[in-house]
Amino acid sequence: MATKTGNETSGCTFQWKIKNISHCWLKRSETIDSPRFIADALEGTKWSLHLFPSGNNDGNYFGFYLYREKDCIGPDNFEVNYQLAILDKDSSILIERIVSKHNFEKFIDFGFDKYEEREKIFVTKREAFLPEDNLTVQCTIWKTEVKPVKPQQLYARTVFKVKRRNFMWRIDEFSTLKSGLKNKIKD
Repeated sequence: MATKTGNETSGCTFQWKIKNISHCWLKRSETIDSPRFIADALEGTKWSLHLFPSGNNDGNYFGFYLYREKDCIGPDNFEVNYQLAILDKDSSILIERIVSKHNFEKFIDFGFDKYEEREKIFVTKREAFLPEDNLTVQCTIWKTEVKPVKPQQLYARTVFKVKRRNFMWRIDEFSTLKSGLKNKIKD
């Protein structure tokens, strides 16, 4: 249950870890959707996160959105503040974007087409952003003017299954082979 101070609820933090993210072969404008979560501290509203690892409108950028589910309780229009963040392996924030007083209708998402450069996340700063091939994102939502100190904590995990096979093969006279040529191999 959410922490309450007087008549105000504090908020909700949803942390989502995606394992084996490099094995997600989505095209541009294709999304990974988080499991839905219910923010008890925010009148029981239902939310999810939408990630565009290959970009939404621009393939050079990672897209990150907060989505209010259609089948949720609460008012039709719901004003919140929220933070979208990417975390490192110690759950420290690497990048964050904060949106103040955004009015969410049901079945509407809002976020960032250009949250961060894809090359930075998946190549140049890969060790920081994707430790052990895991991407951890976090969303904190609150209604008050001040970000909550102890919001309701929710966690989810998505795993891309990976099948790996190894084999060992001795190739005689390997150094004499020419690239691009096809040779039949006899047992």
